[in-house]
Amino acid sequence: MWMSDQEFLGREKPEVLIEKMLIAGGQLMIFGEENTGKSFLALDMAVALTSDDKWMGFAIKRNVNVGYVAAEAWAVQLERRTAYGKQPRNRLHWILTEVDLGENQERFIAETKAKKIEVVFFDTFHDCGASTEHPKEVVANYQRFAKAGIAIVLVHHSRKPAWGSKEVETVPWGPSVFLRKQDARLFTESAGEEFKITQTKCRFDQKVPKPFFAYIRNDRIYRKA
Repeated sequence: MWMSDQEFLGREKPEVLIEKMLIAGGQLMIFGEENTGKSFLALDMAVALTSDDKWMGFAIKRNVNVGYVAAEAWAVQLERRTAYGKQPRNRLHWILTEVDLGENQERFIAETKAKKIEVVFFDTFHDCGASTEHPKEVVANYQRFAKAGIAIVLVHHSRKPAWGSKEVETVPWGPSVFLRKQDARLFTESAGEEFKITQTKCRFDQKVPKPFFAYIRNDRIYRKA
């Protein structure tokens, strides 16, 4: 359990997969209200991880195999993927149903590692084991991915506003015992014809400008200055 100071100083830093966004075995959350482009953003990131050297201007340090669990509206993701055009070098793998991480997690992780998948997208978080009434159990389920060296990206919804309020909540739904585990978060919201994305958490760089990019629905996705 305890380690010496020399052992501590000799530890390697976690490998960065996407600059200021995602590390190996880490956890990123994309969240927002309904119909604010969360899944579109997640798909763009997933494809970029398989074949590009940058995503939204952030460096991708190494291309990896990616798994995408499309537990909600997979037909919509099929349309997006078909129209997308990019070919992710056979590195993108799909599951088109909910995954019960409580009962089937060991098998799921074993199959994920067998395909050499290093990043898994859960779309949505709620459909893949987050519905349990025990927050610590949810945390334990997802922490097992970190122990296996698999990074996860969770597509989630924001906290519901108080009854009668028109204010948009800029924090994700869920207990604090789980939410503090994310290394980074991206919040999506509608802004006229565009969707604005704000990085609301980043353990890697406390000086990340926010908001830092936006994209247009069903047309093209781009970084804003």
